[in-house]
Amino acid sequence: MLHLGNTSRRSPNKEGGYTLAELTTVIVIMGVLAAITVGLVVWANRTFISQDTGSRAWAMVQDANIQLQRDVNDSSRVMYADANTVSVLVVRDERCEQRTWAADPAAGTLTVTTRRFQTVACSGGSTEGSQTIVGRGTGQFDAQFVSDPTFRFFETATSDAMEGDIEPGRVRRVEWTLSVQLRIARSESHDSTGE
Repeated sequence: MLHLGNTSRRSPNKEGGYTLAELTTVIVIMGVLAAITVGLVVWANRTFISQDTGSRAWAMVQDANIQLQRDVNDSSRVMYADANTVSVLVVRDERCEQRTWAADPAAGTLTVTTRRFQTVACSGGSTEGSQTIVGRGTGQFDAQFVSDPTFRFFETATSDAMEGDIEPGRVRRVEWTLSVQLRIARSESHDSTGE
């Protein structure tokens, strides 16, 4: 015999509503699901921000390395050279620039200072600007050197590194190592050469 009536096992009350126990159970389940959802959203947001910050910081350090290599390769003369500093003259857009890259191991910073002259002859009036590329206080990222940044200088492509007092006029090739650890648990290293 086929029965098409009420198949619910709970006994219907007169009002046709739900019991307090059923409502409490549903509310508890919804609260647990909401807590899990909020936790996942917060975790996903933090992960995105961390990866975005890491990508931008990595790009900034990589860009600094490329710019340093371009400055050394395009330089007409090395003005100053020591283990933590290299200063070169570069002519771009019919204007001379003196670009000084200074690594300060104690402060953990890499700073580039650009002095722009109004002529190709690197004389006359000039303006100067400075930018901290790596280190605390950059305003963008908290980073530190993993090892002291160093510059090494060579007279020829095959010679040994110059020792002691370096005569800038003899420098033909520059090598550097910049190993940076970002505060967002990402470590990167660049070894480069410019001629």
